[in-house]
Amino acid sequence: MLGILLSVWNTLIFAPILNLLVFFAVQTHSLAAAVVILVILMKVLMLPITIQRIRDTRIAALVNPILAKYKKKYKSKIRFEKAKERLFAKYKYHPRRSFISIIVMFPVLIALYQAVRVLTHGVSPDLPLLYPFIRDLILRQASKVSTTLWGADLLAKPNVPLLAFIFVATFLNSYVNFAVFGKHKMNTTDLINTIQKSSGSEQIKPEDVKKFMQVMNYFMFVFNAGLLTYFMKLLPAVIGLYIALQNFITSLIFGILYLIDLYIYPKLLGDPKVKGG
Repeated sequence: MLGILLSVWNTLIFAPILNLLVFFAVQTHSLAAAVVILVILMKVLMLPITIQRIRDTRIAALVNPILAKYKKKYKSKIRFEKAKERLFAKYKYHPRRSFISIIVMFPVLIALYQAVRVLTHGVSPDLPLLYPFIRDLILRQASKVSTTLWGADLLAKPNVPLLAFIFVATFLNSYVNFAVFGKHKMNTTDLINTIQKSSGSEQIKPEDVKKFMQVMNYFMFVFNAGLLTYFMKLLPAVIGLYIALQNFITSLIFGILYLIDLYIYPKLLGDPKVKGG
């Protein structure tokens, strides 16, 4: 059974992505350019799923507090379920839809990462699962494929410019995700009440709590970016480039969607009341 699943995975998902990556590398004479093109291509193809995932995440942020109130209000499970159905229908929200979108996106991202890992050994006709015409193409042009970027050998450890790009792209991705998904519009009421009870002070201002939470979020952005950059330092540079491009291009797409939603078409990402602006 495992062998059958592996065969299906290789035939339908991994092999096409690997061959595309090798094809772009040979045609552009650059491993870096091939990774850039394929990451952009995958992001564009998954754009409808991305938009729907943002919508569902924002609606969930609006619906979940209401559901919490319903649980207190309706002691009967039947009445609660009916109220929940009406609420979901009102916002056209389907909890399972987000899970399905992840199921669709996740295998593609894994296969792309797997393909990049395979190419840490270079572009060679001996690579597994290559189509015959791709193998022939490599035999004719492999010597022209560059594996360097910004002075770094992508098959070796990353240099300082590439590490800086990884850090910036990761930080930017965290920041844009924070804005687009509306997490900065957090409800600080419960946190303020908890602080007031623990400190015995009634002078805690919501603005102060919000500023503190923003500082903590920015600290976490920097920490996560630094931690990922450190781990990428230990791996071949092409993997770090792939991770950085995923983060950077995701940030660009999310940022563009956010601006369109904010200024041009407010319903692009769902209910305007839960925009990330």
